[in-house]
Amino acid sequence: NLVDNEIDTGISQIFNHDPGCSIDEFKSGALKAFEIILYAFAKKDKETLDSLLSKDVFDAFVGSINERDAAAELLETKILRVEISKINNVGVKGSLASISLEFISDQINLISSQDGKLIDGDPDCIENYKDQWTFQKNLNHKDPNWELASTKSLS
Repeated sequence: NLVDNEIDTGISQIFNHDPGCSIDEFKSGALKAFEIILYAFAKKDKETLDSLLSKDVFDAFVGSINERDAAAELLETKILRVEISKINNVGVKGSLASISLEFISDQINLISSQDGKLIDGDPDCIENYKDQWTFQKNLNHKDPNWELASTKSLS
């Protein structure tokens, strides 16, 4: 399969730059990042988000957080299950590497007012989400961490 060959070639290019890391370690880190980022978003933890997101994604997340604040709304997120269903794309352009993953997750998301009144969501309703998240990293930098460069709902 041509797509699988392109993905394998891209993975080889990326991890040849960093032989101490593997695609399995990357996927494990991406799963942790998925949860950390969603919980930080719900808690309005801009410091954590800033360390994990590209500037464009950070600005979009902060915009949503500010809208929530202006509406005096709170978001509570519970992730019940998350898995990576597949690698959608791998690329290297110059020194910038990117890996797009498809996440499938079961979540409960509740929006409530400051006084605790439920505005949206159902605590007994588990929603299934399918998202594509693209992580990127400059291969010339010593920092081993990847940042979230884009998100897209596939649901």
